[in-house]
Amino acid sequence: MPRTKDDKLEKRRRFEILEAAARCFVRDGFHQASMRAICAEAGLSAGAVYNYFPGKDAIIEGMVDWEREEIDELAAYMRDEKNALTAVVEGARAMVAETSAEDAQLYAELIAEAGRNDAMRARFVEADTLMVSLLEETIARGQKSGTITRRQKAPGLARMVMAIYEGFVGRIGPEKDNRSKKLADLTAEAVRRILQP
Repeated sequence: MPRTKDDKLEKRRRFEILEAAARCFVRDGFHQASMRAICAEAGLSAGAVYNYFPGKDAIIEGMVDWEREEIDELAAYMRDEKNALTAVVEGARAMVAETSAEDAQLYAELIAEAGRNDAMRARFVEADTLMVSLLEETIARGQKSGTITRRQKAPGLARMVMAIYEGFVGRIGPEKDNRSKKLADLTAEAVRRILQP
């Protein structure tokens, strides 16, 4: 009888490989991290890893897809939250609070690689566009209901929120002292100030 595909096992294995690769990229940098090191970090044979990811570019694409899943979760929260201002402020707070120093370093490493790799840049632009569209949609809803300022149009405000978020995430990595909660609170305050009517 042919074996059926175990989707849960496959998803878990892909996640384990991505987590191992993330640790290698943070520790060694993207170009210095070898597939051999990623296999060792994951505790898997090369054949097992290559079965899921044929190379580092595919691993990075997997990481971008992973980020898209997080954006989808954020989108569900923001659409369910009735008060659009609260949705954006608390969404920004949560994104920074859940970012570890390692996550921030990994993000910087991947952004740098996207600057050199056209395929990677396209995937990052796609994820960024999705995030900005979500913010624009929520901000426009808040402007319509009066919970968000109308002094500036939704696209400009969405870009400002992204800049605030990315700026605070960029501070997590260098500071390395587990200040993400404090930085998350500052992010929320900055976002609130630019969006409140």
